[in-house]
Amino acid sequence: MPSSEVVMDIPAKPFRFGVVATPHAGPDRWIATARRVEELGYTTLLMPDGIQLPSPFPALAIAAQATQELRVGTFVLAAPLRTPYQAAYEAHSLSVLTAGRFDLGIGTGRPVVERQAATVGLPFGTAAERRAQVERTIATLRELDGDAHRTPVLMAARGPKALRLAARLADTVTLAADARAGRSEVAAMAAAVRTAPGSAPRTSNWP
Repeated sequence: MPSSEVVMDIPAKPFRFGVVATPHAGPDRWIATARRVEELGYTTLLMPDGIQLPSPFPALAIAAQATQELRVGTFVLAAPLRTPYQAAYEAHSLSVLTAGRFDLGIGTGRPVVERQAATVGLPFGTAAERRAQVERTIATLRELDGDAHRTPVLMAARGPKALRLAARLADTVTLAADARAGRSEVAAMAAAVRTAPGSAPRTSNWP
């Protein structure tokens, strides 16, 4: 029987691979990790946030200094752990000092962040207040960047309001779905981003 060929019209989109890691074993191991990530051809070294870890900004600065082209980024910064200006200032500074190799990943924070926010003396806030904090952080970053510089922003979002906010403000949207989420749930989240008011073509990813 003659074989039939199925042709799928799939639009081309940029696709990047990154590694999420932490500097838990000291500076020498962290530098070696960053260099190995670059040697293996990955685009980005990403670091999570939380007071149980070293601060991501100096850690990522060290990783960027130890490599040639590797991008670095937060995955993701917990907004309640810093004031909007503090987070934006640190992000802008690292973006400038790495010659544009830094991506700010930011989100409203997981439930565990509520205890961490209390430890650093900041309010955790309601969901609406945390979304507003993310929005203020990104707006402040854009002000600090000015016209001559633009720090890429990744936003992790799950609920409808957070997805709409990410669609409007972020360059990349991470669909923060539960690990057990099915295809239909993830597809619905992606559709919510694409159809949100003010949404523009962007990269979406699902951890």
